[in-house]
Amino acid sequence: MSLHDAVIAVNRFGLGPSRGDLRKIAQDPRGWLHTQSDSTYDLPPDLSKLPSSRNILRMGLQYGADQKFFRKQSGQRLLAAVNTTSPYIERLVWFWSNHFAVSVLRRPVLPYAEAFEREAIRPHVLGKFEDMLLAAIGHPAMQLYLDNHISSGPHAPRRGNLNENLAREILELHTLGIDGGYTPKDIREFALMLTGWDVEVMKTEYASTVKLPRERIDRKSPAFAFDKDRHEPGPKWFLGKVYKDAGVWEAERALRTIAAHPATQIFVSEKLARHFISDEPSK
Repeated sequence: MSLHDAVIAVNRFGLGPSRGDLRKIAQDPRGWLHTQSDSTYDLPPDLSKLPSSRNILRMGLQYGADQKFFRKQSGQRLLAAVNTTSPYIERLVWFWSNHFAVSVLRRPVLPYAEAFEREAIRPHVLGKFEDMLLAAIGHPAMQLYLDNHISSGPHAPRRGNLNENLAREILELHTLGIDGGYTPKDIREFALMLTGWDVEVMKTEYASTVKLPRERIDRKSPAFAFDKDRHEPGPKWFLGKVYKDAGVWEAERALRTIAAHPATQIFVSEKLARHFISDEPSK
Protein backbone atom coordinates (compact mmCIF):
# COMPACT_ATOMS: atom_id res chain seq x y z
CA MET A 1 0.00 0.00 0.00
CA SER A 2 1.02 3.67 -0.27
CA LEU A 3 0.30 7.18 0.94
CA HIS A 4 -1.85 7.54 -2.17
CA ASP A 5 -4.13 4.74 -0.93
CA ALA A 6 -4.23 6.30 2.51
CA VAL A 7 -5.29 9.66 1.05
CA ILE A 8 -8.09 7.95 -0.87
CA ALA A 9 -9.21 6.11 2.27
CA VAL A 10 -9.36 9.14 4.58
CA ASN A 11 -11.00 11.43 2.02
CA ARG A 12 -13.36 9.08 0.22
CA PHE A 13 -14.47 7.14 3.29
CA GLY A 14 -13.70 9.56 6.10
CA LEU A 15 -13.47 13.27 6.84
CA GLY A 16 -9.86 13.86 5.83
CA PRO A 17 -6.65 13.11 7.76
CA SER A 18 -5.75 14.14 11.26
CA ARG A 19 -2.13 14.85 12.22
CA GLY A 20 -0.04 11.71 11.79
CA ASP A 21 -2.89 9.67 10.27
CA LEU A 22 -1.61 9.12 6.76
CA ARG A 23 1.60 7.20 7.46
CA LYS A 24 -0.15 4.99 9.98
CA ILE A 25 -3.14 4.31 7.71
CA ALA A 26 -0.84 3.73 4.71
CA GLN A 27 0.30 0.47 6.33
CA ASP A 28 -3.18 -1.01 5.78
CA PRO A 29 -5.88 1.37 4.42
CA ARG A 30 -8.45 -1.38 3.93
CA GLY A 31 -7.81 -2.70 7.42
CA TRP A 32 -8.27 0.82 8.82
CA LEU A 33 -11.67 0.99 7.18
CA HIS A 34 -12.76 -2.52 8.21
CA THR A 35 -11.71 -1.92 11.81
CA GLN A 36 -14.12 0.99 12.04
CA SER A 37 -17.05 -0.79 10.42
CA ASP A 38 -16.51 -3.88 12.58
CA SER A 39 -16.38 -1.94 15.83
CA THR A 40 -19.13 -0.90 18.21
CA TYR A 41 -20.39 2.66 18.13
CA ASP A 42 -21.04 4.90 21.12
CA LEU A 43 -22.63 8.32 21.09
CA PRO A 44 -19.87 10.97 20.98
CA PRO A 45 -19.32 12.73 24.35
CA ASP A 46 -19.95 16.10 22.66
CA LEU A 47 -23.54 15.00 21.99
CA SER A 48 -24.39 12.81 24.95
CA LYS A 49 -25.45 15.68 27.23
CA LEU A 50 -27.82 17.39 24.79
CA PRO A 51 -31.55 17.18 25.63
CA SER A 52 -33.70 14.47 24.12
CA SER A 53 -36.64 15.21 21.84
CA ARG A 54 -39.02 14.29 24.61
CA ASN A 55 -37.36 16.72 27.02
CA ILE A 56 -37.36 19.48 24.41
CA LEU A 57 -41.01 18.83 23.69
CA ARG A 58 -41.98 18.85 27.36
CA MET A 59 -40.13 22.10 27.98
CA GLY A 60 -41.98 23.68 25.08
CA LEU A 61 -41.03 24.70 21.57
CA GLN A 62 -39.88 28.13 22.72
CA TYR A 63 -37.08 26.37 24.62
CA GLY A 64 -35.40 25.51 21.37
CA ALA A 65 -37.02 27.48 18.59
CA ASP A 66 -34.49 30.31 18.57
CA GLN A 67 -31.33 30.14 16.46
CA LYS A 68 -29.00 30.23 19.49
CA PHE A 69 -30.24 26.82 20.62
CA PHE A 70 -29.89 25.42 17.10
CA ARG A 71 -26.37 26.86 16.68
CA LYS A 72 -25.30 25.30 19.97
CA GLN A 73 -26.53 21.89 18.85
CA SER A 74 -24.92 22.30 15.44
CA GLY A 75 -21.64 23.28 17.10
CA GLN A 76 -21.66 20.12 19.20
CA ARG A 77 -22.32 18.08 16.05
CA LEU A 78 -19.33 19.68 14.35
CA LEU A 79 -17.14 18.99 17.38
CA ALA A 80 -18.18 15.35 17.25
CA ALA A 81 -16.94 15.18 13.66
CA VAL A 82 -13.68 17.02 14.42
CA ASN A 83 -12.85 14.88 17.46
CA THR A 84 -14.02 11.50 16.18
CA THR A 85 -11.66 8.55 16.10
CA SER A 86 -14.08 6.80 13.71
CA PRO A 87 -14.41 9.16 10.73
CA TYR A 88 -15.91 6.49 8.49
CA ILE A 89 -18.81 6.02 10.91
CA GLU A 90 -19.24 9.78 11.22
CA ARG A 91 -19.33 9.99 7.42
CA LEU A 92 -22.05 7.32 7.39
CA VAL A 93 -24.02 9.34 9.94
CA TRP A 94 -23.87 12.34 7.62
CA PHE A 95 -24.92 10.20 4.65
CA TRP A 96 -27.97 8.80 6.41
CA SER A 97 -28.94 12.17 7.87
CA ASN A 98 -28.99 13.50 4.34
CA HIS A 99 -30.94 10.48 3.11
CA PHE A 100 -33.61 11.05 5.76
CA ALA A 101 -33.35 14.83 5.53
CA VAL A 102 -35.52 17.25 7.51
CA SER A 103 -35.41 21.02 7.15
CA VAL A 104 -35.09 23.62 9.90
CA LEU A 105 -36.77 26.10 7.56
CA ARG A 106 -39.95 24.56 8.96
CA ARG A 107 -39.97 26.32 12.34
CA PRO A 108 -41.56 23.47 14.35
CA VAL A 109 -38.71 21.19 13.19
CA LEU A 110 -35.92 23.50 14.40
CA PRO A 111 -35.66 22.25 18.02
CA TYR A 112 -35.57 18.59 16.97
CA ALA A 113 -33.20 18.63 13.98
CA GLU A 114 -30.02 17.67 15.85
CA ALA A 115 -31.91 15.31 18.15
CA PHE A 116 -33.27 13.59 15.03
CA GLU A 117 -29.76 12.61 13.96
CA ARG A 118 -28.78 11.65 17.50
CA GLU A 119 -31.88 9.54 18.17
CA ALA A 120 -32.92 8.12 14.80
CA ILE A 121 -29.68 7.87 12.82
CA ARG A 122 -26.71 7.32 15.14
CA PRO A 123 -28.11 4.35 17.12
CA HIS A 124 -28.66 2.41 13.86
CA VAL A 125 -25.70 3.52 11.77
CA LEU A 126 -24.08 0.06 12.05
CA GLY A 127 -27.38 -1.76 12.35
CA LYS A 128 -30.32 -2.62 10.11
CA PHE A 129 -31.77 -0.25 7.55
CA GLU A 130 -35.34 -1.10 8.52
CA ASP A 131 -34.70 -0.15 12.15
CA MET A 132 -33.28 3.21 11.08
CA LEU A 133 -36.23 3.70 8.73
CA LEU A 134 -38.75 3.09 11.53
CA ALA A 135 -36.88 5.37 13.93
CA ALA A 136 -36.60 8.15 11.35
CA ILE A 137 -40.24 8.06 10.26
CA GLY A 138 -41.54 7.92 13.83
CA HIS A 139 -39.38 10.82 15.02
CA PRO A 140 -41.11 14.15 15.79
CA ALA A 141 -38.77 15.99 13.41
CA MET A 142 -40.01 13.89 10.47
CA GLN A 143 -43.65 13.96 11.57
CA LEU A 144 -43.59 17.75 11.87
CA TYR A 145 -41.51 18.34 8.75
CA LEU A 146 -43.93 16.47 6.48
CA ASP A 147 -47.17 17.37 8.31
CA ASN A 148 -48.17 13.84 9.24
CA HIS A 149 -49.15 15.06 12.72
CA ILE A 150 -52.17 16.80 11.13
CA SER A 151 -53.13 14.04 8.69
CA SER A 152 -56.46 12.31 9.38
CA GLY A 153 -58.39 9.56 7.65
CA PRO A 154 -61.59 10.63 5.86
CA HIS A 155 -63.51 7.91 7.73
CA ALA A 156 -61.65 8.15 11.06
CA PRO A 157 -63.58 8.83 14.30
CA ARG A 158 -62.14 12.34 14.15
CA ARG A 159 -62.10 12.68 10.40
CA GLY A 160 -60.10 15.32 8.62
CA ASN A 161 -57.86 15.98 5.64
CA LEU A 162 -55.46 13.31 4.47
CA ASN A 163 -51.88 14.51 3.98
CA GLU A 164 -49.76 12.43 1.59
CA ASN A 165 -46.43 14.24 2.09
CA LEU A 166 -44.81 11.66 4.36
CA ALA A 167 -46.01 8.64 2.39
CA ARG A 168 -44.77 10.10 -0.89
CA GLU A 169 -41.36 11.06 0.50
CA ILE A 170 -40.82 7.64 2.11
CA LEU A 171 -41.48 5.86 -1.18
CA GLU A 172 -39.73 8.31 -3.51
CA LEU A 173 -36.71 9.40 -1.45
CA HIS A 174 -36.21 6.96 1.43
CA THR A 175 -36.96 3.49 0.06
CA LEU A 176 -38.19 2.40 -3.39
CA GLY A 177 -37.05 5.41 -5.39
CA ILE A 178 -38.98 7.38 -7.99
CA ASP A 179 -38.94 4.40 -10.39
CA GLY A 180 -39.72 1.85 -7.68
CA GLY A 181 -42.95 0.54 -9.19
CA TYR A 182 -45.54 2.18 -6.93
CA THR A 183 -48.61 4.11 -8.10
CA PRO A 184 -50.51 7.21 -6.92
CA LYS A 185 -53.01 4.82 -5.33
CA ASP A 186 -50.18 3.15 -3.37
CA ILE A 187 -49.17 6.58 -2.04
CA ARG A 188 -52.71 7.28 -0.90
CA GLU A 189 -53.16 3.87 0.73
CA PHE A 190 -49.82 4.22 2.50
CA ALA A 191 -50.81 7.71 3.68
CA LEU A 192 -54.01 6.20 5.13
CA MET A 193 -51.93 3.62 6.98
CA LEU A 194 -49.79 6.41 8.46
CA THR A 195 -52.76 8.39 9.80
CA GLY A 196 -52.54 8.62 13.57
CA TRP A 197 -48.72 8.53 13.67
CA ASP A 198 -48.12 11.61 15.74
CA VAL A 199 -46.10 13.54 18.31
CA GLU A 200 -46.71 13.84 22.02
CA VAL A 201 -48.61 16.96 23.10
CA MET A 202 -46.45 20.04 22.73
CA LYS A 203 -46.56 22.93 25.18
CA THR A 204 -46.46 25.51 22.40
CA GLU A 205 -48.63 27.53 20.08
CA TYR A 206 -48.66 24.44 17.84
CA ALA A 207 -50.34 22.31 20.50
CA SER A 208 -53.75 23.02 19.00
CA THR A 209 -52.77 20.98 15.95
CA VAL A 210 -52.01 17.91 18.09
CA LYS A 211 -55.14 16.30 19.49
CA LEU A 212 -55.77 13.94 22.39
CA PRO A 213 -56.16 11.10 23.19
CA ARG A 214 -53.04 9.27 22.01
CA GLU A 215 -51.24 6.08 22.78
CA ARG A 216 -47.52 6.51 23.33
CA ILE A 217 -45.37 3.82 21.72
CA ASP A 218 -41.98 4.16 23.40
CA ARG A 219 -40.11 1.74 21.19
CA LYS A 220 -40.80 3.68 17.98
CA SER A 221 -38.99 6.90 18.75
CA PRO A 222 -38.69 9.47 21.56
CA ALA A 223 -41.89 11.53 21.76
CA PHE A 224 -43.76 9.28 19.27
CA ALA A 225 -47.48 8.86 19.88
CA PHE A 226 -50.40 7.24 18.07
CA ASP A 227 -53.77 8.96 17.81
CA LYS A 228 -56.23 6.15 17.13
CA ASP A 229 -59.08 8.62 16.57
CA ARG A 230 -57.36 10.03 13.48
CA HIS A 231 -56.43 6.65 12.04
CA GLU A 232 -58.32 5.54 8.95
CA PRO A 233 -60.22 2.29 9.72
CA GLY A 234 -60.56 -0.69 7.43
CA PRO A 235 -58.15 -2.67 5.22
CA LYS A 236 -55.69 -0.98 2.83
CA TRP A 237 -54.35 -2.27 -0.48
CA PHE A 238 -50.66 -1.40 -0.80
CA LEU A 239 -48.16 -2.67 -3.40
CA GLY A 240 -50.43 -5.54 -4.34
CA LYS A 241 -51.00 -6.71 -0.77
CA VAL A 242 -53.97 -6.28 1.57
CA TYR A 243 -53.15 -4.93 5.05
CA LYS A 244 -55.82 -5.61 7.64
CA ASP A 245 -56.91 -2.83 9.97
CA ALA A 246 -54.30 -2.96 12.74
CA GLY A 247 -53.93 0.61 13.97
CA VAL A 248 -50.36 1.72 14.51
CA TRP A 249 -48.97 -1.60 13.31
CA GLU A 250 -50.26 -1.24 9.72
CA ALA A 251 -47.67 1.35 8.75
CA GLU A 252 -44.92 -0.46 10.66
CA ARG A 253 -45.57 -3.64 8.70
CA ALA A 254 -45.59 -1.69 5.45
CA LEU A 255 -42.31 0.03 6.35
CA ARG A 256 -40.65 -3.30 7.11
CA THR A 257 -41.91 -4.67 3.79
CA ILE A 258 -40.57 -1.80 1.69
CA ALA A 259 -37.30 -1.76 3.64
CA ALA A 260 -36.60 -5.26 2.31
CA HIS A 261 -38.03 -4.63 -1.18
CA PRO A 262 -35.62 -5.28 -4.12
CA ALA A 263 -36.24 -1.76 -5.44
CA THR A 264 -35.12 -0.34 -2.10
CA GLN A 265 -31.98 -2.47 -2.13
CA ILE A 266 -31.06 -1.14 -5.58
CA PHE A 267 -31.98 2.48 -4.83
CA VAL A 268 -30.09 2.68 -1.53
CA SER A 269 -27.09 0.69 -2.78
CA GLU A 270 -26.67 2.96 -5.80
CA LYS A 271 -26.96 6.02 -3.58
CA LEU A 272 -24.22 4.68 -1.30
CA ALA A 273 -22.04 3.91 -4.32
CA ARG A 274 -22.51 7.44 -5.67
CA HIS A 275 -21.63 8.92 -2.29
CA PHE A 276 -18.46 6.90 -1.73
CA ILE A 277 -17.26 5.88 -5.20
CA SER A 278 -18.51 7.75 -8.25
CA ASP A 279 -21.29 10.02 -9.53
CA GLU A 280 -22.08 7.28 -12.05
CA PRO A 281 -21.11 3.96 -10.43
CA SER A 282 -20.99 0.80 -12.51
CA LYS A 283 -23.80 -1.70 -12.10
